[in-house]
Amino acid sequence: MRFSLKALLIVTGIVALAIFGLRHCFGPVIPTSTASKIQPGMTHHDVYAILGSPNDGMTNESWAYVRPFNPGWFVVHFDSNRNVSYVDHETVF
Repeated sequence: MRFSLKALLIVTGIVALAIFGLRHCFGPVIPTSTASKIQPGMTHHDVYAILGSPNDGMTNESWAYVRPFNPGWFVVHFDSNRNVSYVDHETVF
């Protein structure tokens, strides 16, 4: 059975996209090296500069980050002055 170069390239591309997609869905919500940068006292602006927009909820009191198919979470909680009070997280994968 012979495969043409075009068919091989198409299959390789599909496999690469599938691997990238699975890594995005199942990887940690926030990498540890990035998560450790979030410290009490930081402002909304500071957190946004490091993590970007939350993807699962944004209020003045908390910002939630989740990843599809990953039961883990990363939630930044803010005090009444809009400074980080604490971080609640669980990374399952």
